[in-house]
Amino acid sequence: MRTIFYIDGFNLYYGACRREEKKYRWLDIAALCRRLMQDAEIAEIKYFTARIKNSESDSYHQNIYLRALRTLPKVSIIYGNYLKSTPVMRVKTPPPDSIRVIKNEEKGTDVNIASHMILDALDGAAQRLALVSNDSDLVFPVREIISRWQIPVEIFSPRTTKCAALECAATSMNIIHTGTIARCMLPDTVTDHDGAIITKPPHW
Repeated sequence: MRTIFYIDGFNLYYGACRREEKKYRWLDIAALCRRLMQDAEIAEIKYFTARIKNSESDSYHQNIYLRALRTLPKVSIIYGNYLKSTPVMRVKTPPPDSIRVIKNEEKGTDVNIASHMILDALDGAAQRLALVSNDSDLVFPVREIISRWQIPVEIFSPRTTKCAALECAATSMNIIHTGTIARCMLPDTVTDHDGAIITKPPHW
């Protein structure tokens, strides 16, 4: 069955790739999609993320990983925004009553995922949609795609729990187990389309 995958990159990273002391960050998302849905004719894998700004080291390693992902067939990367701010927030147990904190936020990913899913449904681009996320903000597009266009939407949670609202909206929902992730690692080195070698960061 012709299927498009939509991967919530940060949800996948924090829910699955960081398991067991961040052991699975060098993840082959194409291999993961094939393993999650072995009967699928994968039309496209859309990976949604934002360029992080925590530190030069984090940004550098993310860029290496994104370069590696671009070598995978049928993978496209769609970017949101990564915002860093220093708001004043209330303290749970004063004093003091408030404190200034560093707040990092990803913006736009859920909107991008929802928009792409709905547009693909309208275009009849696939017979089935597969979503890798556990974000309750995606309940509405999942429910509407199933009810309006009768296109099944199967969800895979990167976390060890399921969002109840998403599970109710979806055609089906399953948890991505650690053993599945462990079988889907990229080689330590990959070659891009220009012949450049991309090497897995040493501590990954």
